Amino acid sequence: MRAALAAVVVALVACAPPGPLSQRSPSPPAAAGGGAQAFIPVAEKFVEQHRGLKFKRPVKVTFLDDADFRTRVTTRTAKDRADLDIEFKDLRALHLVPASLDIVKAEDELLGAGVVGFYDPNTKELVVRGTDASASTRHVLVHELTHALQDQYFPLNALDNDNDDERPTAWRALIEGDAVRVEDAYIATLSAADKKQLNSSGGGPPPADIPTVMIELLAFPYSVGPRFVDAVMAARGGNAGLDTAFATPPKTTAEVINPDRFLAGFTPQDVPAPAADAAEFDHGMLGEMGLTLLLERLTPRPLTITEVRDLAQGWNGDRYVAWDAGSRSCVRAAFAEDTQAHTARLAAAFSTMPGATVAGNGPVTITICG
Repeated sequence: MRAALAAVVVALVACAPPGPLSQRSPSPPAAAGGGAQAFIPVAEKFVEQHRGLKFKRPVKVTFLDDADFRTRVTTRTAKDRADLDIEFKDLRALHLVPASLDIVKAEDELLGAGVVGFYDPNTKELVVRGTDASASTRHVLVHELTHALQDQYFPLNALDNDNDDERPTAWRALIEGDAVRVEDAYIATLSAADKKQLNSSGGGPPPADIPTVMIELLAFPYSVGPRFVDAVMAARGGNAGLDTAFATPPKTTAEVINPDRFLAGFTPQDVPAPAADAAEFDHGMLGEMGLTLLLERLTPRPLTITEVRDLAQGWNGDRYVAWDAGSRSCVRAAFAEDTQAHTARLAAAFSTMPGATVAGNGPVTITICG
């Protein structure tokens, strides 16, 4: 599944809903006598100290008011819009969003409400929502400067959204987990008054008409990335060990959700892509993250959180294809599980989905249209 804002890395206000994939979202001392621009060198020094790397070159930083920032974050290229259309058809086919959804409008609302800064690795520009030196501006600058520093050592655009596997999503979890870690270290230094200001300015709930799955997809790197980064640093000896993960990053969401898999050198089963019934418009890997999203929303009998986690953590590889069928879209996905017992339970769970066709006993193939 394609994800929004693949070309940039962003900072979010608290916008994640409760649930297995969304248990955390990031949030955020000022330079004496100066505004936001004057805080840049202070933030750079803090980021260098906590990331264990030195900036090689200055970073272009732009501070915008709310209206101008919303315009920047919701401006799209033709390719962005095409990717959004594909994402909508995938999600609609999987019954994760309603067929009536205007995904461009929904994403504009979500990004406008939730994103407070971004770093573009193509232009090397860092953009912050806010023009003063308040704590709510400073913490975003720390987060995004961490991305700029990462980019100077480990090019962040090395993986784009056209990969047909989960490497871009796992990469985003690594880089966002690292940035949240440094950001949180900065927040810990704030005064009680600054923390109170942060809490009072935090984003609040997302717009009510945004499908939960879109929020979870945007929040995923921030939800699981910090725990993944903490596990890697604990196992490999701090920042130097984290650098090894940047050099050889995780390739699947299964490794990010379960860091022990990454640390043990996990490699999923190579599942052959199923055949489409017409010309395909998309193909790729749903991964443990995508499988979780599906299982969380099974109807008519919802699974318990324990059942969802058990089946999702049994993920051992998958491939999907998508095609148009008249006014509807269809997805066919083949999932490998780690045990035959998991395989049987996954097939039984998928069989409860209205309109779904399930075949095979390893891998399990599901076909569904919407």
